[in-house]
Amino acid sequence: MEKTEPNKTKNLKEYLIFDECNAMFKQDPEETQYPNGKYQLKGGAMVNAASFNYEASDVFDYATVIFYEGKLAHLQLDTESSVEDIEKRLSISFHTAIVEPYKFGSGYEVIFNETFADENIAILPNERDELKVVK
Repeated sequence: MEKTEPNKTKNLKEYLIFDECNAMFKQDPEETQYPNGKYQLKGGAMVNAASFNYEASDVFDYATVIFYEGKLAHLQLDTESSVEDIEKRLSISFHTAIVEPYKFGSGYEVIFNETFADENIAILPNERDELKVVK
């Protein structure tokens, strides 16, 4: 994983909070939202974080977003937009984030808090729900 180069665009915020994101985008009513999702990290630690899925917008076709302690921690976007366009639309700088191509389609995974990088998570909130159903 590599961090992006410092963004030269001025007036971008360092972080985005849930209320700002929710004002910009519509949550997907077809998906389960996790306002207090339980993440099990590799090593067994449990972390509560909010996880939401958003419908198509002018910047992405679909997005999954994790907020930890009220701030954007992880962003997974299905999009044809460039990284620069996404930053401008969200009004947030990715200069301290890890930006990687999305593994399952076109788009990006943007990691602001490495706790929520895929390789650090053992069980996602939706997987916990699936485990309950199987038992």
